[in-house]
Amino acid sequence: MRRPFSWISTICAGSIAALGLALLSVPLADTLLLNGRAQAAVNLVGPQNLSTSVLLPALSDTAKAQKLAQQTLRNTPFSGPALVVLANAEAPHRSGPMRQLAARTGWHDEFTQRQLYNAAMIEGRPQRAMRHADALLRQGMAKDDLFASLIGSVNQPAILAALVQIMPQTPYWPREFLVKNGPKLPDATLQKLAAARAQNAGGLDREIASPLISQLVRTGRMNAAIMLWKLVRQSGSANQSTLNWPDDSALRLPTPFDWQFGAGLRLEADSVIADASGLGDTEMSRRLVLTAGAYRLVLADAQADQWRWAISCNADSAPAFGSFRTGADFSVPANCTTQLLTIKAAIQPEGGEARMGPLILQRLR
Repeated sequence: MRRPFSWISTICAGSIAALGLALLSVPLADTLLLNGRAQAAVNLVGPQNLSTSVLLPALSDTAKAQKLAQQTLRNTPFSGPALVVLANAEAPHRSGPMRQLAARTGWHDEFTQRQLYNAAMIEGRPQRAMRHADALLRQGMAKDDLFASLIGSVNQPAILAALVQIMPQTPYWPREFLVKNGPKLPDATLQKLAAARAQNAGGLDREIASPLISQLVRTGRMNAAIMLWKLVRQSGSANQSTLNWPDDSALRLPTPFDWQFGAGLRLEADSVIADASGLGDTEMSRRLVLTAGAYRLVLADAQADQWRWAISCNADSAPAFGSFRTGADFSVPANCTTQLLTIKAAIQPEGGEARMGPLILQRLR
């Protein structure tokens, strides 16, 4: 009887040691495997009755692993782990067909995809490596190892280019990757990845922008924070004449450059309303990105004595509040990258509600 896949029977010496990611470590149900006696388990029940994706990584003996892989393919001709073990033993120019078949048949297998990722990275094929990384990450596999591998190699232009290419193509894991690892990246690298993610979505996801920009602001990386905020969908410009109240998405996931409201404030149509019950914070704030010059805040529809304002340069806390009744002019010096604008209701508990319509920002010079 003709043996299936006889074309892989000629193999060279090789190793199944990981090249970039650690080999899969899986809890094994079989007592023999749990005690490291993989070959004894094979002898007892036969390779067809064991999970190859668990068994092959358990074999540290390369020759035995290759022999087991050949036995496995006789019983399961499309075993991804077996194919990739034999492919790793071949010279790179001869292993292509086996790796391609392993990639297709072992899409759901962590060991297979880890090995294919490792091989692609060591052979300098980053786009292929990203496909295998994507296969793992879409399934929630090898996340910590892969993120560490990508962060460690993203300074290489070819790796960065491949990562930029895949950012808009896959739905979920880039969010976690950018939020968790974005603060570790240089500004230029972070800009490329975030811009790639935003390009097909009408802007950068607020699920990414809100936590990431907040982290950057907290650590003083204002230029990076501003760069990302400009990518956020519907964020507009910090230099707009009307400091618009936030839409639903900005209320749910604000960045430091969006209005953030205390519990005693609520939005109704185009107005902010402060409840004078005294039970909630009636303060709101947002960061602006204004160029050096003189400015004025104007209340379009509000009683000036009901609201107070303060602005500070770069700082997280505002100076003493002033009254709109006495004017709301201020200057921005040349070295002031961002400005924290804070407004709060000045009404007394017995004074009822305070309402503010659109807030207008005028440039004087």
